[in-house]
Amino acid sequence: MTWHCLPYFPQPDACGGVRHFGYRFGSRKLRVFSQAVLLMFFSAHMAHAEAGLAPHRAYYSAKIAQVKQTSQIVNAQGKMVIELAESCEGWETVQGTELLFTNNRGEDFVMDIRFTSWESRDGRQFHFNYVHKKNDIVQMELLGRAEFPEKGMAGTAFFSKPAHGEVSLPKGAVFPTEHLSMLIAHADAGKMLFSKAVFDGTTDGGPYEISAVLSQPDRFPEGKKDGLERLSGEYVWPIRLAFFSHGAVDAMPEMELGVWLLRSGVAERIVSDHDTFVIASELERVEWLPSPKC
Repeated sequence: MTWHCLPYFPQPDACGGVRHFGYRFGSRKLRVFSQAVLLMFFSAHMAHAEAGLAPHRAYYSAKIAQVKQTSQIVNAQGKMVIELAESCEGWETVQGTELLFTNNRGEDFVMDIRFTSWESRDGRQFHFNYVHKKNDIVQMELLGRAEFPEKGMAGTAFFSKPAHGEVSLPKGAVFPTEHLSMLIAHADAGKMLFSKAVFDGTTDGGPYEISAVLSQPDRFPEGKKDGLERLSGEYVWPIRLAFFSHGAVDAMPEMELGVWLLRSGVAERIVSDHDTFVIASELERVEWLPSPKC
């Protein structure tokens, strides 16, 4: 297995020295753990949430966890890196994901996902760039920005790739970091259900309606290394997320994710259900990044 060099992958394993992303498996699209799942706890009006967010670079290993008899995919393995950097104006996320799939004919192919985004602290501005490759061939590229003129108002997403265009964002929709801050507020309050329209920049359509089911938190284990010791004793919330096209009448979600989420903004575990197969990603190590002096 040969890895293409991705930014921030640990050496030497990756380079010699891991949202609906456009590729369908059965009835659901491959959605690789986007920022809508992995960003965390920030909103200008939620100081307690922002205080918990820690800039970091997290490394994950990914592999197939379950395969159904009807699946065309019989195996998968790969790696993912998520970087969350803080500035005085907002948060920037860089994600690199690479997965090697094997189908039921014994053929291998590599899915390579790159995603970068920036969200302003007031939750009104969002910039995004997403590139999805299969065997080094670009399958889709999205580049654009989105904005709300005022909090709570309807907004617009503007695309410059693959073509110039606009998509309306409904009143009350939010961007990913604000959505997750709301989600954590619900978790802190002991509420088990939450639903919100979210635009995350990984589709050229409108936002997703994300329905969440939250479970009681556990504690991150003691005695870990590789930067994980800083997480010892933190609460970990198991959260089940279902992604629906906004306004769709179909009761079936396009994608479901299980996320074990920590208050610091790190996901301990991510399980993505693609209907006929399931992929699990496990946290291996964390590098902690500095916070700006504003």
